[in-house]
Amino acid sequence: MVDKIYSGESEGFSSLVEGYISYANEVILRRSVPHIADGLKPVQRRILDASRSLKAKPDQMQKSVTFIGETIKRHPHGDSSIASAMYKMVDNNGSMNVPPLQGQGNFGQAWSSSSPADPRYTNVTVDHITEEFYRDIDGVQFVEGEIGGTEPEYLPVTFPNILTCATDGIAVGVATRMPNYNFHEVLDYVESYIKTGVLGDVLIPDYPTGGMIVNTQNEFRKIVATGRGRIKLRSHIEIEGKDIVIKSVPYGNTLEQILNNIKKAEIDGVTEVSNLSDFDGIRGVVECRSAAATETVLQEIMRNTGVQKSISINMISVMNNKPVINGVRVVVNNWVEIRKAAIRKKFRAALDGVQKELTNLDYFIRLVEDLPNRNKYLELVVNGKDADAFLVNYFGQIPEDAVKWIFDRRAKEFHKGGKYRARRDALLEDKELYESYVRDPKLLILEDIQRLRETYKGKYQRLTEITNEDVQFRRVAETEYVEQNIECTYTITDEGYIYKTRDRNPNIANARFQVQAGSTDTLVGFDAEGRLLRVYGEDISYNKGVYLGAYAGTGDARWMWFDKLDGRTHMLIYKDGYVGYLDTSEWVENKRKVRLLDKGVSPEVGEQLLEVLPLEEVGKQMWVFSNTPSGYALGIAITEDFIRKGRKSRTKIYNGANRQGYEISAYGFTDNPFKAVQICGKVEKFLGQVKLFDIEDDQVDLDALGAILNQGTY
Repeated sequence: MVDKIYSGESEGFSSLVEGYISYANEVILRRSVPHIADGLKPVQRRILDASRSLKAKPDQMQKSVTFIGETIKRHPHGDSSIASAMYKMVDNNGSMNVPPLQGQGNFGQAWSSSSPADPRYTNVTVDHITEEFYRDIDGVQFVEGEIGGTEPEYLPVTFPNILTCATDGIAVGVATRMPNYNFHEVLDYVESYIKTGVLGDVLIPDYPTGGMIVNTQNEFRKIVATGRGRIKLRSHIEIEGKDIVIKSVPYGNTLEQILNNIKKAEIDGVTEVSNLSDFDGIRGVVECRSAAATETVLQEIMRNTGVQKSISINMISVMNNKPVINGVRVVVNNWVEIRKAAIRKKFRAALDGVQKELTNLDYFIRLVEDLPNRNKYLELVVNGKDADAFLVNYFGQIPEDAVKWIFDRRAKEFHKGGKYRARRDALLEDKELYESYVRDPKLLILEDIQRLRETYKGKYQRLTEITNEDVQFRRVAETEYVEQNIECTYTITDEGYIYKTRDRNPNIANARFQVQAGSTDTLVGFDAEGRLLRVYGEDISYNKGVYLGAYAGTGDARWMWFDKLDGRTHMLIYKDGYVGYLDTSEWVENKRKVRLLDKGVSPEVGEQLLEVLPLEEVGKQMWVFSNTPSGYALGIAITEDFIRKGRKSRTKIYNGANRQGYEISAYGFTDNPFKAVQICGKVEKFLGQVKLFDIEDDQVDLDALGAILNQGTY
């Protein structure tokens, strides 16, 4: 194994390589990449640390140069680098969803190329949210600072700030671009994980410059799973008469850049381009020759001027003093573990302090309640006699700290035993609370989430609108055109025709299936013979019925199911007591346009299929009520134990004996574990394995039984 980049004989080159590695590590760990625990680069952390030294408080402004001067004592990389970082942390700059600083003056704007004012002319202070960065500072380790002294290794922020601050950074050989998520949606995501142990598949970014984000679920899932992916942002644009008005810009672009690009493009039909933005917000106006020309001009603007932008996400952060790339799931899991360690450290130290004070109070209260010895002790103190020896003799054994603590009490305090008893009771309550946090730090994390949710209710709302309308560009001969992926409805009729309409609830006769999807999305379905069909939205014209038999080349077919092709897995439930699985992810990234797959799913779908359910709607336990040759049967099974075979196969719900002739008449799911089920007055035990109860009674109320089973019984 080679542990060196260069292993040759040249000392000079070896020294050069080692120097390069040291420089790369320095830039990555101390300059450009955020820490996973607090989402801050070192300069940002030092700015907040300086604010504590300055005793900054919300709404009480100080000169920006004062902040910079205090920070440079910790961050020896020039005042301009500190000012640049600090300005982006200020609320009215608009670079962060959850800015930790308040500003007064011109700090520039994230959406504008205009320069901010010199720090001499601006004021700054901390925001209320900054308290959350230091609430548990006693729980982190302090390390040696870059130019002496000590500084916190990270700040123990009470929420995953790394997911809400949209950090970018370019280091040596490494570039990080963190996605920016909504504060409240991140809180919900973490809360759900702590309560259920399950990390969600999708979290949709939200950027401080607003605009729109295209709802590309597959990319969102990739980012959550791997930390890499591409998202598409777009300006919010409105047409007002013959004016095209740009009201937001994609994060990372500026309005001036966009307007300059429009001018340089010399688009036919544009008469004037102007920036009318003010303190109320963004307003870039493109005046067209006429109202009729706005649609054509808008297509050209969308094509190459920067109003639409793709961002490549690369979630690199620092953990354990090295760079790592992790998806949202791992980031949240690691953040929770780091947070738990900080909580335990803080409250173990707090328990030591509480126990020490309780010990002192216990000895003091015992002395105060013994009036003769209390008076004798006070007399010794007043006369300068050996009061300490008296306490040692009186208690038999007492810590020196307790002796000194009692001696330091004023004489009048010995007549206030009730006050100290109340203090002792309060400390005992604190001790119980602190011990619970040490045992299970997740309790405090959940309390913090609820407190943050209530404190900042109405603040940090989603700024980026989620849209299903994508704008794509295709080359046809020598021209380009804009194709929009507009939300529409696909209707499949009993006769086997498919219609595409913009109406969400179209009135089409004999409708069998209706699917909401984009106009260029793909649908997936299968017929009664198990043949799988993909229908490409771009092949279907609006409001014109297309015969699927001709489209697929199957002729007459009985279509059993259709849905949007989105990569989800579905469970197929069969009435003869089987289930199957259809994982559509295998076709999501497939670039080949293949319509029909002859061997798609089991051909039993034609006669036996009851329902197709997305896997996320399937509970942990499934109950099945069946008609049998001799009466009825109730089956209960754990769905995770079902054997998942290929999409053409099926697996039994009931294991064991032959169930021929059993036919499912009712079924349902629950996440609540069964322990016992009462059937026809008899309580049957359920121990967690597949269980089948035979019922001979002729009268069974399926609705009542289903209501009980869907809730789980205990």
